[in-house]
Amino acid sequence: MSEPGDLPEAEPVPAAPAASGTAWDEPAAGPAGDERAPEGPGPAGALPDEEEPAGRPSRSCRPPRPGRPRRPGRRALVVLIALILLLLAAAAAGAEHLVRGRVGAVVRAAVPGLCADAEARTQGLLLTQLLTGSLDTLTLTSSCLHLEQQGEDTALDLRDVTATLTGVGLRSPHPARSLDATGTITWEDLGTLIANASPTLDQVAAAPEEHGTVTAPGAFTVTCEVLGADAVLLVVPSLTQDGGLLMTVTRATVAGVGLDLAGEDSLATTLLGTPVPEVVLDRDLLPHGLSFSAVVVTEEGLRVSMSGQDLELATLSR
Repeated sequence: MSEPGDLPEAEPVPAAPAASGTAWDEPAAGPAGDERAPEGPGPAGALPDEEEPAGRPSRSCRPPRPGRPRRPGRRALVVLIALILLLLAAAAAGAEHLVRGRVGAVVRAAVPGLCADAEARTQGLLLTQLLTGSLDTLTLTSSCLHLEQQGEDTALDLRDVTATLTGVGLRSPHPARSLDATGTITWEDLGTLIANASPTLDQVAAAPEEHGTVTAPGAFTVTCEVLGADAVLLVVPSLTQDGGLLMTVTRATVAGVGLDLAGEDSLATTLLGTPVPEVVLDRDLLPHGLSFSAVVVTEEGLRVSMSGQDLELATLSR
């Protein structure tokens, strides 16, 4: 007890409970018997939903991170490589053009019988073919071609010539694996050839009578003089078995009188100077290795096709 006049003693203040973590470490108790696990703070550094630190922009509003700066040296290297490739491509194209321009000159030198307007075309890259020493394919076009058998007096002139060759060697004598060509024997030249093959005929002239097709060669007429009398022959061209040209006379008149062509000793055979009423232009007209493969009557003359294997361009003419 206190004495009168003394101050009353202060009552002790109860101590505050010790802190044990954050405010949500002690969740409120749920209904009786329902104990829920406390909700933790989530992944490290994460904040509760819809809570962002003050003054920090949200993730959706943050600017993108700047990319890595490009190296000037790498860009310069790419540009340099591109320039080198362009220069190589331009050099290859220039060399290809130069080689193609030389092919025509080489062909005209190898085949002097071609006209000056002859053109040569090739297929594929020539630079790679030069390494093999031959051209895969060569196509020639010319307004004329003079063919002459070496060592012989016979010759053949063709007009409007187209030829395709394969495996053409680039060095003399320029061997070729194959040759297929077409050309026209003019009516004037054909008359000369028939006169040379039949010495009994004079003043020979040929002209178309019926134009031919792929399946039928057609027919032509030959006007001439036989023993001083005018004669007219109707001739059908064809091929011999060995690749020559066969001119078969199917009708003949001399001085306006028709002749019998059936008998072996007919007047027609006597006048022609042959055992049968026909004239043969054999393959000796062509250079060695070539033979006739087709013949058709056209307005300009006899359109003939020729073919050959394993021949040399240097022997086609001289």
